[in-house]
Amino acid sequence: MPDGRIFEGQFKLGKLNGIGTIKFENGSTYFGEFVDNNMHGAGEMKMANGGYFIGQWKDNYTQGKGVLIKEGTYFQGDLTHGKMHGKGILKWKESVN
Repeated sequence: MPDGRIFEGQFKLGKLNGIGTIKFENGSTYFGEFVDNNMHGAGEMKMANGGYFIGQWKDNYTQGKGVLIKEGTYFQGDLTHGKMHGKGILKWKESVN
């Protein structure tokens, strides 16, 4: 792709549609559903910084139910437009003093 991403999967009328994998220049990888070039539906993202998300996506944002593990936190619950929103469980990594 012109922006350095690498996509492997299904196309429809020249757009990413169906199941596929996309590798980003920063080392992050997404595997899941695409609709009209957007991450949309069920999918998982392994982030270059060690974070991980599995759940629902809408127009390239986490949306709906999912699990997010990132920077010492664990969240399971509802997300809206990529942010925790609604019911969920949030756990922080215990610090050692």
